[in-house]
Amino acid sequence: MQNAVGPIGSVLLINLLSTGVAAQSPSGPQSQGQKRAIAEQVWYGSNLGSVDLLDMFTTPEQWTLARSKIDVFLLSGSQVGSEGWSCTVLPTADCGDNHLENLVGVQAFQRLGEWGIDIAIESFFAGPIMSVEPIVCSTDSQVFSLSLNGSINVIQNVQANGGEVRYLRIDEPIRQWYPTHYYLQTGQIDPRPCLVNSLDAIADHVVPYILQMQAWFPTIAIGQVELYPEVSVDSLKQWILILEARGVTLPFLHMDVHGTRVEQYNSWWGLNIDVGADMRELKSFAAARGMEFGIIYTDIIWNSQLWDPTEYDDQTYYENTVDWINYIESEDVRPHHQIYQSWVVPYYTTGPGPQQTPVNLPENDPSIFSHTRLLLDSIVQCTADTNNDGVVNVTDLLALLGDWGCSGGPGTCAGDTNCDGSVNVTDLLDVLSSWG
Repeated sequence: MQNAVGPIGSVLLINLLSTGVAAQSPSGPQSQGQKRAIAEQVWYGSNLGSVDLLDMFTTPEQWTLARSKIDVFLLSGSQVGSEGWSCTVLPTADCGDNHLENLVGVQAFQRLGEWGIDIAIESFFAGPIMSVEPIVCSTDSQVFSLSLNGSINVIQNVQANGGEVRYLRIDEPIRQWYPTHYYLQTGQIDPRPCLVNSLDAIADHVVPYILQMQAWFPTIAIGQVELYPEVSVDSLKQWILILEARGVTLPFLHMDVHGTRVEQYNSWWGLNIDVGADMRELKSFAAARGMEFGIIYTDIIWNSQLWDPTEYDDQTYYENTVDWINYIESEDVRPHHQIYQSWVVPYYTTGPGPQQTPVNLPENDPSIFSHTRLLLDSIVQCTADTNNDGVVNVTDLLALLGDWGCSGGPGTCAGDTNCDGSVNVTDLLDVLSSWG
C-alpha cells in the first residue's frame, strides 16, 4: 500500500510533529465506512508475550485449518513499533521475543499476505500525559502529535517489511479519558487527574486524529474497541452520534466485556446489567449505521489479582472462554467480528507475570489447550461453501437443498449460509451468487 505522502514525506512529518508543529487537518469533513457492506470476519490476536507466536510463521503446518478460518491477524502497536514505540523499550509492554526485529526475521508480515490474512494493529493513541512532579497535564497538541507519531511509526514498519495494514483499532479512546463507574461508585480518588468528563471534549482529541490518519492512509479502516460496562451502552451510542456529527463514521466497533466488573456492579451496587440485551442493542445500533460490530472472545472473568501460576493455566483460559462464547451464541447476538484475543497476565508473588497465556500451537492436539484449538473448537461460521472445500458448486447446492427448512441456532444447519437460524430462499440466493 502507498500512503498519500510516501516514506520520505512521512519521515518529515514525524520530525515536524516531534518539534511540536501540528499537521494541517484535511479540508472539509471526511467520513469513513459510509455505506459499507456488513461483513463477517474472524480476528485473531495472540497474547503479547506468547512463547510461540514466532513459531506460527516458521511452522505454519501446525495451524493450517485455523489459518483458513482467520480473516484478520491483530498485532499490538508495541510489537511492530521501533525506537521509542517498541515493546523492547517500553517498560509496561512485555512482549518477550515478539518484537519488530524478530517478526521481520520470520517474514511474518509477508506470510500473512501470502495466506490472504489481513493485518490489524492495535492503534497507538495517547491519553492524558503528565509529569510526575509536579502533575502537569498535556496540551491537546501534544496528545495529537504523539498519537500521530506512534501510528505512522507502526504502519510504516509493517509496510517497509512486506506487509499491508488494513485496520487500525484505537484502544479504548473513551475509557482512557472518561471517569469510570468504578471510581465514582467506590469513592476512590481517580489516579488519572487529567481526565475529562465530556464526550465532546474527548472527541476534540479523537476526531482530528482519525481525520488526519484517514487523509494519509485512506485505505486503512480505523475503528475502536471499548471496555464494557465501564463505558455504558448509552455513552457509546452518544459517542458514535457525536463522531458522525463531526464527519466520522467508524467502520467497526469492538467490545471488550469485563465479566468480573459486571458481577461487581450487579452485586455491590444493585445494578441490573443485562449483557446479552446490551450487546444486541449495540449491534443493532451499529449495523443501522453500516458499522461492523465485534465482541472479543477471551476469558472475561479473569482477574490478575486472583490468579497465580498454580491456579491458572491454558485449560482454564480455554474453558472460561468457551463458556463466554456459548453465552453470546445463546443470547442470539452473533457479532459480525468474532475476535479471539488474549491478554491474560497470571499474578506472581512479585507482581503480574508475563502475558503468555495461552500458547498458540498446535491446533489439533487434544491434550494442549492452545489458542488455535480454541478457535477451531468454538468458531461458528456460516458460508455458502457448506463443506469448506474452497469452492461453491453443485455439492453445496445439494447440501443446502437437503437441509431445506432446517432451523436452529447459528451453526446448527449446514445449509444456513447467513447464520440466521434457518435454511430458506435467502441461503439459496447466497449459494447462487457465490457460485464458482
